[in-house]
Amino acid sequence: MIRQLLTPFVVIALALLLAAGPVAAHDGDTWPDAHTLRRSDLPPRPPRFAQYPAPRWQGRAAEVDVSSHPRSQQFRTRLRQAARLGPDFAGHYRIVSWGCGTGCLEHAILDLRSGQVHHPENFASTDPMNIDWKALEPPEGRLIKYRRDSRLLIVIGGINNDPALRGISYFVWDGERLDRTAFVHKP
Repeated sequence: MIRQLLTPFVVIALALLLAAGPVAAHDGDTWPDAHTLRRSDLPPRPPRFAQYPAPRWQGRAAEVDVSSHPRSQQFRTRLRQAARLGPDFAGHYRIVSWGCGTGCLEHAILDLRSGQVHHPENFASTDPMNIDWKALEPPEGRLIKYRRDSRLLIVIGGINNDPALRGISYFVWDGERLDRTAFVHKP
């Protein structure tokens, strides 16, 4: 039964692959698309996590205040689940993400001390389109980099589906919003 259901999908997938023709090899620095983010796009002296320290917080997470932002109500279950995991950003915050389509993630910043949920306008959603994964992918497999002991947040890729925001963004969290401190634009 399963084989009968899968067969049409396999045939269609093979037909699409054959119709697409040969795929060019990719060796890291010779990606065929001029819009692809590469290792060579990284700034020579990017902001470092140690430049933006955050005090370590040891405490019990407050109840998530889903009324603190209109979007929080939609994602209350995801936010409450994330709060149980503890802080992973800027001392007492947690970056919470959920899918919004193929390759797209939406984000919020949860203050575990107060329960307040932040949805920064300049970090509403991200996408990993046109990225040289081989050269830029961090060991943990994320293109959004952050640490518990730092207020620095690095986003590689697109933000909010806006070509003007596509590239490598370096943000610093001030407790209310993300301020961009450096940006490598790659439309």
